[in-house]
Order: sequence, then C-alpha cells, then structure tokens
Amino acid sequence: MSPVPVVSSPAMPGRIEITPADRFLECFHPATCHRNYAFMFHNIAEIQFPIMYIAKRAANAQYVLRKSSDDTIVWADSARGIMDKYVAGLVEKGLLTSPNPYMTFREFVMNAVINKLLFGNQYIYAYTDKNDGRLWETCGTYYVLPSQSVTVEQTGRSVIGGTADVRYRYADGGAIRILPGDMVFHLKDLPTFTSTREGQLLGRSRLDAQKYPVSNIIAVYEARNAIYVKRGALGLIVNQKKDADGTMAMTPAEKANILQDFQNTYGVVGDKAPVAISQVPVSYVPIGMSISELRPFEECLLDAAAIAGAYGVDSNLIPRKDNPTFNNLNTAELNVYNSVVMPEVKSWLDGFNRFLGLYDAGYYIDALWDDVSILQDNAQRMENAKSSVSARCEREFKAGIITLNDWRAAIGRERLEGDIYNKTLLDMTWQEVQQINSIKGI
Repeated sequence: MSPVPVVSSPAMPGRIEITPADRFLECFHPATCHRNYAFMFHNIAEIQFPIMYIAKRAANAQYVLRKSSDDTIVWADSARGIMDKYVAGLVEKGLLTSPNPYMTFREFVMNAVINKLLFGNQYIYAYTDKNDGRLWETCGTYYVLPSQSVTVEQTGRSVIGGTADVRYRYADGGAIRILPGDMVFHLKDLPTFTSTREGQLLGRSRLDAQKYPVSNIIAVYEARNAIYVKRGALGLIVNQKKDADGTMAMTPAEKANILQDFQNTYGVVGDKAPVAISQVPVSYVPIGMSISELRPFEECLLDAAAIAGAYGVDSNLIPRKDNPTFNNLNTAELNVYNSVVMPEVKSWLDGFNRFLGLYDAGYYIDALWDDVSILQDNAQRMENAKSSVSARCEREFKAGIITLNDWRAAIGRERLEGDIYNKTLLDMTWQEVQQINSIKGI
C-alpha cells in the first residue's frame, strides 16, 4: 500500500486496471488535484520546501502604511495630521496588527502566499456587509480562504466583459456561503488559457507541470519503505553440505532448525545475539536490491530541484548531505529575494491596496526589508564596493586620466550635460578647474 493516500479520479469506461504509473499521475486529475496538493504539501518535504521558503521570507518583511504624496511612513502614535492619525489607527493598529481573530498579519501573508503557490489561486475575503470602495475604513476582518474549498461562478454568458456577475462559492464546514465578487480579493498564479467562463477566472498551480517529478518522488518513497520493512525475501541460504560423492541435501528438520534457531537466537527483535552460528555448512546469496543500488536519494534530489525550479528557488538551497559553500548559499538566497520574494510581495500588495481602496484615499501598504540581515549585509558590501570604486575614480580624475562623467558612470550615476563634464583636468582651462572645484559632490 502506498504511504501517500492520493485520491484518484474515477476509472474511465472500459479501463480494466490502473497501473502504478496511472495511480500516481491520476492524483493530478482536476477533480481531485486540490485535495491531493494539500495532502502532499503537508506530507512530502520536496513539495513543501520551495513554497514555505518563499512564504516565510515574504512574511519576514515589515509591513507599514505610507502616504502616497511623499511616500513617508505614517505611524498612528506619531502622526500629526488628523487624517493620517485616523487612517493609521485603522490600518496600522488594526489590519497590520491582526487582520482576524486567529492570526497576525505576518501569518496572514504567509497563508495567502502558500495558497497562491500551492493551488494557483488565492482568495482573501473581506468580512463585512458591502464594499463601497473603502474597505480599509469599513472592514476590520479579513480571511484567507482555503483555495481548495472555493469555486468561482459567473452568472453571465459572455467571457469578455466585466466581473460584476462573478461570485464565489465557499464550502465553510457543512455550510455553503455565496460571496459577492467585490468582497473577495482573488489573485491567480498562472493563467489557464481556456475559453470557458470559469477557466478565464481561475489560475493554475505550478505543480500541474510537475507530474512526473512528483510521481517519481512518491514512487521512490514507496520503494524505500518496501526495502526498509524487508518486504519479500532478502536472500537465499544455500546448502554447502558435502561428502565424498558431492553435495548432500538438507533434511526438512535441518531446514526448520536453521530458521527456528536464527529467529529465536539471532533475530532483530528483543535481546538477540549479534553473531549467528550454524551447525550446518551454508552460504548466503542476496537477491534483493539495496538502497544504495536503487540510488533513491539522487533521484529525489533531481526531482526536488525540478520542483524548486518551478518556483524560482535555486537547487543549491535544497537541504542535502553535501551542502554547497556558504558563498553559494548566500548568493542563491539573495537571488531568491531579489527575483522571487520581493516581486511577489510587491505584486500582492499592489492588488491588495486596490482592493482595500487605500490608493484612492492617498495611502498604501508597503513592505520594508530592513530587518532581513542577508539583504542588509549585501547592501553594506555593495556600499563598501561603491566607495572603493569612487575613491579610485577620484584619484584617476585628479591625475587627469578620466572625466567627471566617467567617474559618475563608474558609480552608477547619470551623466551630466555640458562639455566640461566630458573633459579631463588636463584638458580644462583654469576657469573650468575652479568651476569643478566649487562643485560639492559629483
């Protein structure tokens, strides 16, 4: 029996039997895949790893309220303006502290990211009577709905058009809740590329394209489990009794005595002797494949790398026996932050701010990464490198080797308009040198 109780779709008409490969692949059937994805996330480390890696780092950000006019952070305890204090009191002290009675905002963010990456759809429900475009003011409770319990409906017939006729059906325990479309912030991961009304509204999970790596991992775990519990014969005990005429057959009593003696005296359960002694000359021939011969760990690592790659997580970050060097790990984690985590958070906040109506009110929720040590260490290294380059350019400029614009370009600044900025000190007149000396900074 498989250690992973995947739920397969109903057998197709005329199908006589389901092969092991079919059994693994059928867990991706649209009718059952969401239930299986939830089970696999909680039970298969190779699937949970990249999703949790991104979600935890998205939750590491510090979420603050900013004012759109000047991008300043607005704090409820120090805001001077009446409007600033009012908005910050509702958003900073409310939503960004505890969006619902069950979780903090960081837990809320992690839950939202997991649902999007695992199921391909994320649903955030504003628990209030109506949406008048100012949810930040009128709603104080938000829930991340479990995506596998939500279906999208559209009452209209046309695919092209508005979403006013969209509603969400949520299976809340034993009850069904019908949620208006404007009360749910729905974010999709991948498009479905279908022409149906429901297909246009739903996203797809990245796991849909990982059928074979996931199936391989399930099969490997099943095979390893079978070997560890020693299912079937591991080897043969071969008779070595001989006389002058050749090999002698063991009697039934001798065979029984060997097995009984081994189990009673040298077995693996209880206080058993570590060395076996046989009164009959025998030899042992192994017939089962060992773990090392199947090489399941290499197979799992390759499949885990494929799944992690689908989420943009470098394979160097996958826990393994031969861990990569510290520098490689740092570089890989920085790449994940810069190319996956921060863009994911930025995109999510943009949609969430619109859903709350904060943009229209002149505010927005932003993510700060000041508390993330690896990003701060990298920023410090870049600043030190920039200072070193600037010091070298200053020496070369004063020696008449490069121009002022060459200096600016080397440290990542824009070039200035004017002939004087494209001259070396040796090419400048005395008046131009005095003009350059009067410039504070470059």
